[in-house]
Amino acid sequence: MAATVYSGRKPRQSHTAIHRTDMGVWPAERHPTRWDVEEANQVPSSDLTERFRSALLYGEDDDLVATAMTFDLEDYALQDLPLSQTGYTYPMILLSSLPKLPSDYDLSTISHSYAQIFEEHAFVKELGVGTLPVSARPPHLQLAIACVAAAISDPSVDGTEGSVAGDLFHAGLKLWIVILEVDNREARNAKAILAALLLSTYGTLSPDLLIRMKTSALICNIVTMSRRLRLTDPALSAYTTLNITERDLAGKSSLLCYMLLVDTMHALQTNDIPKYSVDELAFTMPQSGHSFRTTYIGILHGCDLPDDLSATEDALLLLTALLAHSLYLQKSFEAPFAVQTPPHCSPYRPLCLETEFTNRQATINAALNVWEARFGNTMSQDVLALFHFTRLQLLVPQISDLSLFAEQQLVGGIAPTFHDIPPEAVKLAWSVLANVEDSPTIQGKKLAIWLPVVLYLAALVVWRADSGDGKNGGHGGSFSEVPDDHKSPHSAWETPDPGFWTRNGYAIVRADEVGLGQSPGVLDTMSRGTSLAFAGVIEWAADQPWSSGKVLKNQYGRPGRAAKSWCPDTIEGSLDDDTLNKNCHDQTVENAQSRFLDDDYYATRDYNMADIEVPLLSVGNWGGVLLHLRGNVEGFVNAGSAVKYLRFITGRHDLPFYTPECVELQKSFLDAFLKGHDPKGWSRGEQPLVEYKVRVGDVGFNDAAAEAIYPTRCAPAWPPPNTQYTKYYLTSSHELTASHDDAITSQGTASFEALGNLKHPRLVSFTSKPFDSEVEFTGHIVTHLNVSVTAHEGATSTPSDIDLFVTLRHLDSSGKEIHYTGTVGDPVPVTKGWLRCSLRAVDTSHPRHKPWLPYRTYRSSDQLPVKPGEVYGVDLELWPTNVMVLPAEKLVFEVSSGDTQGAGLFEHNHPVDRSTEKFTGVNHVHFENGRANWVMMPVIPTSGN
Repeated sequence: MAATVYSGRKPRQSHTAIHRTDMGVWPAERHPTRWDVEEANQVPSSDLTERFRSALLYGEDDDLVATAMTFDLEDYALQDLPLSQTGYTYPMILLSSLPKLPSDYDLSTISHSYAQIFEEHAFVKELGVGTLPVSARPPHLQLAIACVAAAISDPSVDGTEGSVAGDLFHAGLKLWIVILEVDNREARNAKAILAALLLSTYGTLSPDLLIRMKTSALICNIVTMSRRLRLTDPALSAYTTLNITERDLAGKSSLLCYMLLVDTMHALQTNDIPKYSVDELAFTMPQSGHSFRTTYIGILHGCDLPDDLSATEDALLLLTALLAHSLYLQKSFEAPFAVQTPPHCSPYRPLCLETEFTNRQATINAALNVWEARFGNTMSQDVLALFHFTRLQLLVPQISDLSLFAEQQLVGGIAPTFHDIPPEAVKLAWSVLANVEDSPTIQGKKLAIWLPVVLYLAALVVWRADSGDGKNGGHGGSFSEVPDDHKSPHSAWETPDPGFWTRNGYAIVRADEVGLGQSPGVLDTMSRGTSLAFAGVIEWAADQPWSSGKVLKNQYGRPGRAAKSWCPDTIEGSLDDDTLNKNCHDQTVENAQSRFLDDDYYATRDYNMADIEVPLLSVGNWGGVLLHLRGNVEGFVNAGSAVKYLRFITGRHDLPFYTPECVELQKSFLDAFLKGHDPKGWSRGEQPLVEYKVRVGDVGFNDAAAEAIYPTRCAPAWPPPNTQYTKYYLTSSHELTASHDDAITSQGTASFEALGNLKHPRLVSFTSKPFDSEVEFTGHIVTHLNVSVTAHEGATSTPSDIDLFVTLRHLDSSGKEIHYTGTVGDPVPVTKGWLRCSLRAVDTSHPRHKPWLPYRTYRSSDQLPVKPGEVYGVDLELWPTNVMVLPAEKLVFEVSSGDTQGAGLFEHNHPVDRSTEKFTGVNHVHFENGRANWVMMPVIPTSGN
């Protein structure tokens, strides 16, 4: 395996007698440091693998065994540990001393019984290995077949090293490694996978810990090889790609099913996590012919199930997928639980793992409820047994504990934990773990692996939380909160629900972005190419016979719907991993690499918003102080549309899109411009141009019902024309005051350390006096600060820049901060803003520059020097906002060197962008004559002010 074109080093020159030319791979005098493609694919000498087989099986040709095994295993593999084709070094556990078969044992003694033995056991019958002619069995596959056949046919087998089957296992494993080592092509051969799968089947059932550990390493190789062979790719046929005929294998689907059987069987036996994901299960089910992936996801969504899924093999396949899903969740959350921070340590922590785990368990239980309701009266005994076994496994993940649980419950030792699993069901479930003849023991019990009860096992990686009722589902914080009118089997994160909109006379087209899911090409988020691709989708939709020719584009966030527990990103036809990796452009990485707007990266991302001419409805969220809000406002203000409207709402990022109030807003707007039905006068300008919620009082956060009391106000333009921009001054005594005289007399500095972060905030704050009357602030805020930076005493490096983070907070009459609902339901302050001092230059001549909104081009030519000790005046914008301050309440203005509370998911912590070399030091805000520091606030006059 070290001889691979994918990764690895060439073995060093052996000190034994064997020469590389004996293997026919490379001349002894050549010592390249890496393989090239031509060299890696050379075929070894014709008799090499047969000589190895003979040596390993029968101990013949002692010289060859001594030299070859020393070279291939004990020498460089143990000392240099070369890389395998997976990129991992070979575990030493795979390279223990070579066992020899008894001298009177001949591999041919079992050959004649292959077909009969395998035909009697359904789990390998479909693979067709028993009918493979000897010429189609490479040595390592023949050994693997013999190993499993011996384990099945010999009732005395104990599964340990020293038994016939145990010796066959070790010999087959060694030969598998050696053959893949000397012939690189074998790493891309499905027969090598089949050999490893058969060996893993035996190894999984062995009570010998060493054998099971070796099997764990072997399964990791199987998973990697199958992905490399693209056997899991639904768009490819294993036969045409690999030149494998039906005579060699009974079908790609059968091979995939067996891979997943072994993977999850091993996970169940070893209390480990399955290695495969449901995204890879692109095959048809054996009896109904349905797509496994589509059907399985339908079960999780609570969809109607076809009648023919009750067929035994299909039913077992789907139920064991649920079993594997349960195993995955148990192990995935085990480690995070061990290190989870107690909730009281971080009041803003948005994720509770225990709740996540409970909800995801509920998904499986809900799916089982769906299954029972549909097929409860038609399940065979085998299927019913596995059904109840899966229910028990949700409670007790380890077989040893499950055995104890089942036995105690059967004798009345403990009361049933699941109210819907009576003792009769426990007895059926226990039959899955019954003592089965011809099966190695596992922890005192025998797993019925040869029975069709566990014919197919599948691992599910795409997590999907359910509401627990078996319908549609979603974790408690998202999909379950969506109104029922917007729940359907086709619901998807951040997109219109097809069920609702088609009922209202609309067609929904949901397209994968270029380079994702089913869309070929290079993933290049937010680029002109991506925009043009969406334009192509719009043109296509307009030309369809079912279309009126009028199309709306809904702007939603990025991919990742599965991560929010709505649905898988795609169901069928996903691109393979290699293509996705090649096509992927990581926006986070590229943003960090491209720091200025004139960098090449932004050449296709700099748009002239005046080119937008279609009717436009922009809906911003006051709580989205780090996501979309500024873009909503800038897009509205600068769009060239003759008809455009701006709305501001509150709440989380996900839910308002589906609330009755917001849906009616969308529907009436779309009816007006797509259907010509406009009773509300959108097209006639009878709607207010700007409408916004006024955040008044402390109603808590992440509570949509409480936020419904916020009043709504209208304005004829943005910003509201009657805005009175009022300066509040900062003082050296940390006050925020409307008195200019206080600012003039203020002297000194307010200092804080650079490079603060959420865990270690470094800031200074300025607090207002209690307000005497009600004041509404709505619009843009700008602050002017006089800042400098100095190095620490004795420091060897000199700071050359300053990062400024500013935050506006709202305190109630008791001094407690009032939090508002952020993007993901987290508590956020009124608003935030940021500026890097070296980019302080403002283009005052630009038509978009305003006194309340400084305009910057952010080009490389705009950089200005920052020298220690020099004071710089900077104008810094805060994102547009709204807040009503009531009598006796206060405002707090905070200046920091890094993220503070309210940053949520959007931290600024890139180690290169915010390097210690550039920023380490002490930041200062200066107060002196001629250097006023102020915050200009947008006051909206109200009656009585």
